[in-house]
Formats: sequence, structure tokens, C-alpha cells
Amino acid sequence: MKQRFPFHAQVNISTYGLQFEFPEHHFLRDIEISLPKLVDTHSRMAPFMTSHHIAKRDRELIGDLVAYEKFLSRSMISASFSLVEAYLSGLFYAAVHTRFFGTLACDEDFLRYARTKESAALAARLDRVVRFASRGMECGTDEPFGTFIEVGKRYRDAIHHTTPFERKDIEAGGRLKALYEIDGDCAMRCVFLSCAVVLKICGWAFGVSDATHISGRCAELIQKVAGMTTSRDRSIAAI
Repeated sequence: MKQRFPFHAQVNISTYGLQFEFPEHHFLRDIEISLPKLVDTHSRMAPFMTSHHIAKRDRELIGDLVAYEKFLSRSMISASFSLVEAYLSGLFYAAVHTRFFGTLACDEDFLRYARTKESAALAARLDRVVRFASRGMECGTDEPFGTFIEVGKRYRDAIHHTTPFERKDIEAGGRLKALYEIDGDCAMRCVFLSCAVVLKICGWAFGVSDATHISGRCAELIQKVAGMTTSRDRSIAAI
């Protein structure tokens, strides 16, 4: 049973009995709780998207719904990025203490990286993990990793490092623009990409993509996002 949970998981005594406690669980719960609320908010917004609706009449209601969608979207994007950060850190931690990356034996070069570069930039850590786990067949710019960094980091930085100033990777006002772009579609895309990243790494590390508790929940989230996106497209087309 414990093998399905992260090496760093702790046993928590709660009113529900003994439970495993680990960061990835909390980030997954953030997404799992927010996702249906986002879809419900979209359905409540649908009647106001017709050409016959007078927006000015329901301005306050529409404003509240849009604000709630933005809030849920920012929460989901933040949790998606944090999920991958925590997942990689947990695998590095397990490698340092067990000398294994899932079921893959670690060489000294990878162990040295895991011990000293755990706090390096996410793109660099992800690239190192992908190269090692895939035995050099893929790298951090392959899919879904490259798109996750390109899309997810842009929105994550806009949320957590908001500034109108120019940065080395973005023009002046670029992060503000990204922040204002965030909506439900961005959030669901980030959820899909983050879960796809976890599943692919898990497949290399453990031989089966949904071999662990974390990856099993990621697989369920991908199915839900795909289903919800299709349902939303149908409802919009019907308006």
C-alpha cells in the first residue's frame, strides 16, 4: 500500500483515521475541488453570452461570475505548477535516500544532481529528469514538457511574480498581459499539461503511467478535463 504513496509521505492521525500526508495531495485537492466549480460557473455564464442579452442589465451578476471564474482559474494554475514542483522534489528526495528513481537505479551523476540542484529552475530540473528517466530518448523540450513550461510558467509567473517591469524573459507589461488573459480555458489547459507531465514521468519511473496514487489521480483529472472541455464546447455551440 505504501508503495503507491511518495517516499516522503507522512502518516497523519485525523478524525478519519490514519492517512498519508504529502504536498502533492493538497495541490491535487485544490484542482479537484476547483474544477467542477469552474465548470458550474461557465454554465451559469452561458445565458449571458447570447447576442440577445443586454449585458448592462445584469452587470453586477456578470461581474461576480467573471471574478469567480478568474479566482478559480488562478487557483488551478498555481496548484498545477506547484504539483509538478512538488512531484519532482519528492522524486529527487527519494533518489537521494534510496538510490532509486521509482524502479530505476540511479547513477552517481544523477544522485549528485538530485542532492545539489533540487532548487534549480524548474525547466532545468524537468529536463534533467526527462533525460535520465527516458534514458536519453527525450528531453525537456519534448511534449508535454516543453508546452507545460512555455504555457504554465508564463501564467504562474504572472500570478506569483506580478510586475509591470521588463524581465529577462518577457517584455515590459508582459506579465500583466498574461495575468489579464487568465480564464477557465487557460486553467484547464494547465491542469491537463501538468497531469500529463506527471503521468509520463511516472510511466518511465515505475513502468506504468498510473502506478502511484498521485499519477492515478492525475489520470482521472485528465479524463475529467477532456470531458468537461467537450461538454462546454457543445453548450457554447448551442447558444
